[in-house]
Amino acid sequence: MDYSRRRRRFGGNDAIEHLTFKPEVTAKLELGWWRLRKVPEGTRFRDFVIQYLKEQYGLSKELAKEGGKYMLEAIIEGDKKDWEKAKKPLKRFYKLIKNHLKLAFEPEILTSLRVKLWQEIDSRSGTISAEADDLAVKLMAEEYRISNLQAAKAAHLRVLAEVERDLAEGGFGEEHWKRAEDYLQKYYHALKERVA
Repeated sequence: MDYSRRRRRFGGNDAIEHLTFKPEVTAKLELGWWRLRKVPEGTRFRDFVIQYLKEQYGLSKELAKEGGKYMLEAIIEGDKKDWEKAKKPLKRFYKLIKNHLKLAFEPEILTSLRVKLWQEIDSRSGTISAEADDLAVKLMAEEYRISNLQAAKAAHLRVLAEVERDLAEGGFGEEHWKRAEDYLQKYYHALKERVA
């Protein structure tokens, strides 16, 4: 039995709220930078990522800039399908988040799971696989130290949003962006319900 995930139940301080973001705002910001992610590096794209990190994780502007730099490096390498190069900045990103939020996850494990999830979603292009759902559940359970059962709903919504994003980027229409935004909002609501 993994007692580390049961921290809140046995001795954790539930009075401390780790996630203070507004789901609608966070979903809108993430969708904004998703829509721009195929654009070459530019100020506008960087600004969306920074705003998103400030909102979701409650980072200061300086930490959001640093985290945004790491996240952008990882995304750029991921878009090139250079998964090993994507892991280095992603691991630095998770270390920064861990130190700021004081969550008990392991950056190496999260990095590995995140890259595997990116690969799985990329390889499916428009379809949902059981592997993607399973990876997303493991990723959220590890990041937020909740059970797999608690992470399942939010993880599935996250995968649905990312599949809709891929369909929209593939030129299948504006309705996929709307669905992606709807799934993202539902994902962030589910996440806040599960994490203290």
